[in-house]
Amino acid sequence: MLRLVLDSDDSVSTPMSLMYMRRKGLPWLTAAFGILSFVLIIALFALIMRDPSKKATPLEDSENCKELGNVSMAVKKLSWQPPSVASSLVRFKNAAVTSDNSVCSEIGRDVLLRGGNAADAAIAVLICIGALNPYSSGLGGGFLLTLYKRKEKKCVTVNAREAIPILAKMSWFEANPSDAVVGYKSIATPGELHGLWTTFKRFGSGRIAWQDLIMPTVKLLSAGYPVSALLEQLLEHKREPILNESSMMHAFMNPSTNHLYKEGELLRNTVLANTLRQLATSPEPHKLFYHGEIARQISNEMIEYGAFVTKVDLAAYEASVDESPLINDHFWGSLAICGPAPPSSFAITQLIVTLIAKWYNSSSDSKVLYESDEFYHHFLEAQKLAFAQTIKLGDGSSVPEVHLLAVNMTSPFYVQQLLQHIDGNAKNSVHYSDDYSLDERDGTSHISIVDTYGRFPRTGLLIGVDRVGSLEGLWQNGPSHQRTEGGFGSMRRSEKLGIVWNDDMRHFFIPLARSPEVPTSKQENQKQSQKRSLTSISPTVVFDKSTGEVQMVIGAAGDSKVMSAIGYVIARCVIFNETIKQAIDSPRLHAHLSSFSSSYNEHEPGFPSELIAMLEQRGYKLVKTKFPFSVVHAVLRDSSRYLTVCNDYRRQTHMHPAGF
Repeated sequence: MLRLVLDSDDSVSTPMSLMYMRRKGLPWLTAAFGILSFVLIIALFALIMRDPSKKATPLEDSENCKELGNVSMAVKKLSWQPPSVASSLVRFKNAAVTSDNSVCSEIGRDVLLRGGNAADAAIAVLICIGALNPYSSGLGGGFLLTLYKRKEKKCVTVNAREAIPILAKMSWFEANPSDAVVGYKSIATPGELHGLWTTFKRFGSGRIAWQDLIMPTVKLLSAGYPVSALLEQLLEHKREPILNESSMMHAFMNPSTNHLYKEGELLRNTVLANTLRQLATSPEPHKLFYHGEIARQISNEMIEYGAFVTKVDLAAYEASVDESPLINDHFWGSLAICGPAPPSSFAITQLIVTLIAKWYNSSSDSKVLYESDEFYHHFLEAQKLAFAQTIKLGDGSSVPEVHLLAVNMTSPFYVQQLLQHIDGNAKNSVHYSDDYSLDERDGTSHISIVDTYGRFPRTGLLIGVDRVGSLEGLWQNGPSHQRTEGGFGSMRRSEKLGIVWNDDMRHFFIPLARSPEVPTSKQENQKQSQKRSLTSISPTVVFDKSTGEVQMVIGAAGDSKVMSAIGYVIARCVIFNETIKQAIDSPRLHAHLSSFSSSYNEHEPGFPSELIAMLEQRGYKLVKTKFPFSVVHAVLRDSSRYLTVCNDYRRQTHMHPAGF
């Protein structure tokens, strides 16, 4: 029997009384239904007629907001365009690896899954990158590394940059300027292998054997790996010098077709595989490379072809570890930022970010990125102020004054002094410095890794790889024929070892050797035995100094735009709380280095013409570039504690992040 509670007296209704109640209440129910229907119709009409510009906010991820013109009322007036090529945002709970090659990133992820740490993974990834991307990395070059130890809230760096040979003389390059750019005399003492072994012994987990970090790449080289679209483009761009240099031709001409390798074809490199196998199985690989049989082979090759590198240079080489690198603990709230001292350009990168941060606070609205030119004005002036300091930088270990200056550049007082130069208008570069020096054609590779310890990110590790060859001028449709080095360093390769050698001697700004694209020379970076040249490499870690949590690990691969690219992405993520995808996808501005004195600035496609006009009214000369800016590799911890990674669309090759 159905029971309904009518009052507090708990009386029970019968079926007959229930029927009576239904008949009595029917008109009221009909009226209520009609009123409700009317309200719903009005609400639906209001929803349809609502201003579509209210549908999104500037903080929405670009995956969900395909047209930036929808982000706010003011943005309707600015024609923001999304990138023509989509990038992908990936989230990982425990660990993340991002590099210039997705195959290599997966090798690094596998090392982490087996219990290795970020240092182990970085070694495996870097060996792989050097083999599969021989145009920008390899045993013939060097690197800088930043490692963050969460438990100690401390950064440590490793300097494995190439070193100047003892016999190299300024007078030779003054008389023979082209020798600093290509050929055996442009080769400096390589540091990569010594740096990798130092990293393994000092910071490795101890759970993964040295040979297990190298053998995956040996297997790839022996079986063959598919040629990427970018490698094909570079080979075609360098067709003439490659075909005219037998050591290069033998490595990059497909014997099955008698043509340079094309995308998708399998490239086998058994010579390099054999060298790596020797290093993998040696109990002391650094001694084998710098003192033993491999050192003898390198020395003989250098003597035969007239290089400056000798067995003395190899025996004297050592990677250095800095337990007290640069740190800026005041740039934004509780966050600190750390990276290597010179010859890295981290001092410049952190200065750009800090200068921008001083104009904003935690309540700053991200609409400023979309509705006005204010942020972009500040960003360009911050670049010029920071870049003007490079004239004073060089190898900090060789010039104590350089290291002291770099430390001062991280101080609040230094920043405040520079901020006094900024007002609402563009300044000519001579307002900040009457001299300037940074090699515009610097090319790099980069790796960013965050590993795990229990539930929380423990270690942020970044390696900036400096340089077997520059990639300046490459864009998604192919290589530039106007401003490019095109990779492959000195265009010389060891036929016995399979190693492509660096061309680092050109970094020392020889006055008579420079073209209009290479800035003037300076004392701090002039040649001196065993010195290591200034580089744009800036492997950077952002962490919370109170909790020790890694907030972001970031670096970039490319040319001298590395510093502005890193600063730009950090500013958008940290100051304005954008996602890593939004920050990386956003079009960038750069204070052009080689034409610095004329206040010439480049911008990528995608900026609204109205915003460019606003900047021009402030006095900026802006030119849209066809060339992509540096490719950023970053891992950002989001508010849900996930590690977010986005592959930069600017380099159209397989760079999908890996993790778990």
